[in-house]
Amino acid sequence: MNEGFRAAGVQLPLDPRTTTPEEERFERGTVLQQRLYGDEIREEFDDGTAAGAALPRLLTEFAFGDFESREGLETAERELLILCALVAMGLAPQVAAHVKGCLRAGLSRETVAAAILHCAPYTGMPAALNAYRQLRAAVDDA
Repeated sequence: MNEGFRAAGVQLPLDPRTTTPEEERFERGTVLQQRLYGDEIREEFDDGTAAGAALPRLLTEFAFGDFESREGLETAERELLILCALVAMGLAPQVAAHVKGCLRAGLSRETVAAAILHCAPYTGMPAALNAYRQLRAAVDDA
């Protein structure tokens, strides 16, 4: 990875402001996660078990605290990139969640639809069609 960064002209090591200090991961992640998803993730997995509490915390610290909080992209741009990756993997429940995240981050239905359409030749038509169904359902529920 570092070779790719160097080839692209990125100075290494990366400036520390682009990473979240260990002690701030959960707090930063929680702020971003709450803004887009509220308590949905925690509530979905809260079953009174240690694993049910640990999984959302790991997601908050890692995905939101380490990555969503990085500088360089706006929240809406990140959500759209995440959505496209999930479309490519065919992960319908996560596609549905991130379609809503895209809309909550301020992206229009048209922008999300255009991104899904753009995914089609790379992800396959079934994955794109399923993602578009998730978009329609999210808009209908709104």
